[in-house]
Amino acid sequence: MRKREKTWLGTWTVVLVLGATLGLVSAAMVNSRLPGFEHFYRGVYLRSPTRTYQGYLSVDYEGVYHYVTAKPLCRNQYPPCFDSDEVVFYLGTTNGTIRLIFYCGLDYCNEASQLPFGDGAHIYVKGTLIQPSAWPTTKFKPSLNFEGDLYVFQNRTLSN
Repeated sequence: MRKREKTWLGTWTVVLVLGATLGLVSAAMVNSRLPGFEHFYRGVYLRSPTRTYQGYLSVDYEGVYHYVTAKPLCRNQYPPCFDSDEVVFYLGTTNGTIRLIFYCGLDYCNEASQLPFGDGAHIYVKGTLIQPSAWPTTKFKPSLNFEGDLYVFQNRTLSN
């Protein structure tokens, strides 16, 4: 009877240690802190850990609003990818070009028709600026470069 109790206790110890280890490993993978998995999670490559981002709250810009439909370059490769086109909103300012990320309800806007102004409008935007931009310049055509990404929480059209 004693040998059976020791076996049972040993089995549960192994199960508990394995469960705790798997929990820690999965938590580390979710936070991208598991050595060897920093760049890959759920099929999406993450940014390099050496890249430094800076954020600025309550930044405002005014300039000329534009949007473009960017097409993935991987469609021209063999085998072609099935990635979808992306509508990119941006603002031309005197200090450079800023990518605009608008909220439409609980999600990001993904169509120009969701916004109250048209291409070429002179607009004012205010939001949180993240630098450098996270837009994957080399993965889409046309190739676009941005000074930063502005998560817009306030906008209005200005008269010319």
